[in-house]
Amino acid sequence: MANPEQAEWDPNSWILADVVDQLQWLRFALSGKGAKKPKAYRRPGVEDENETTFGGSHMELDAMKDWLGW
Repeated sequence: MANPEQAEWDPNSWILADVVDQLQWLRFALSGKGAKKPKAYRRPGVEDENETTFGGSHMELDAMKDWLGW
């Protein structure tokens, strides 16, 4: 499996995420004007272009201590 995060999801988890999405869309459809369009429940391996992430690489302990001024 290419994405280790997907290993944590069994078929029931995928189905439950689909149920959550459908319920959110139903609530959206019944809420009338002015409601915000729901976002899909985050699935493993799917990137969210609006999500802010930091880092992406590790730092050696000594370099981190220097960066922090310790």
